[in-house]
Amino acid sequence: MAEARGQVFELSSIKIPESFPERRGLPRGVEVADETQLTRYDDTTLIYDCFYSPDRKQIIAYLPKMLDFAPMLRRATFRVDDRRAKPKISTTRLFDRLIFPAATAPRHLEIHLRDITLTLPVQLEISELFAGQNCLYSIQKDQDLAWIRDWAAFHVQEQGATAVLLCDNASTRYRSMDVFNTLKTVSGLRSVAVVQVPFSWGPTRGITKRHGRTKFLQTAMMNAMRDRFLRKARAVLNCDIDELFLRKGPASCFDQAAGPIGFVAMNGEWRFAASTGQPVRHVDHWMKSQDPPPCAPKYCAAPAHGLGRLTWGIHGLERVSRRLLPVSKEFQMIHCRNISNSWKLDRTNSDETGLIADDDLRRKLQTVFTA
Repeated sequence: MAEARGQVFELSSIKIPESFPERRGLPRGVEVADETQLTRYDDTTLIYDCFYSPDRKQIIAYLPKMLDFAPMLRRATFRVDDRRAKPKISTTRLFDRLIFPAATAPRHLEIHLRDITLTLPVQLEISELFAGQNCLYSIQKDQDLAWIRDWAAFHVQEQGATAVLLCDNASTRYRSMDVFNTLKTVSGLRSVAVVQVPFSWGPTRGITKRHGRTKFLQTAMMNAMRDRFLRKARAVLNCDIDELFLRKGPASCFDQAAGPIGFVAMNGEWRFAASTGQPVRHVDHWMKSQDPPPCAPKYCAAPAHGLGRLTWGIHGLERVSRRLLPVSKEFQMIHCRNISNSWKLDRTNSDETGLIADDDLRRKLQTVFTA
């Protein structure tokens, strides 16, 4: 089996200078109960990534929601390789974009703000790496490398995944290269990219109203990665490290998403790890609760056509009601409760009682993981 192509990639990002009085500010209507959580709020990142698309002849910059930065940026002067340029501004709920026309690949973008010039390199679109591939996508921080490998290997076997793009959100337990080297050992993967994402995730609690409006990173990265790396992929499965997608028929979720609609949603169910006396793994998650907590759906989308061309969200498409999206009963998403370092909330089984065995799932997991 040939070794997967790919590498570790960096983003082209920039923050507002500390000397500037301007800050992003909170979105309208947000109410804060725990002021200490505001240290997790990204008040200073100006641009997450900036890259050139030769097919579209455009420079595209992805930004966290501009909010109070908007007036300053609208007054700014932009230059592309010393040539003045005016961007088109595209806005969504959680991120914004600056789009500049450019006939050839530039070296850098300059932003002139009052008496300061901010300069950042312009990266290149890398979409050929994933062209025609069935790709897994996720963003993670400090998850066990064994979990990451199991997650990828499972979806190669069960869903026919051929590629992985994984954003590494400032992990401290290991280097991004360690994640890349782990994924390269998964048989069946043709392309692997690990992207270093050194930004704040956002508040995890302590926001009592419109909490979701304070977390830009997850949604912005998903769409930026789709635009820079994945827009030529056959289909992309939006799948966290603690999630496993099982199929009930012959078609994979990639097959279904690659169809005319370009999108398929799949409902989820929580499963809990059986005690083995060993470090917990995905294969242990065949216990279920008699009163299961709710579990939001996830999806697979084709970036190039149908509904897959719309703005991607965490559990669906932006500004499209989940009730209107096609949900397939041909797939089952298992959310593995104990595949977590509990960075957001306690994910142990300590408060779960009355767990019962799901023997069909136990046999399925053991079959796939031993294939």
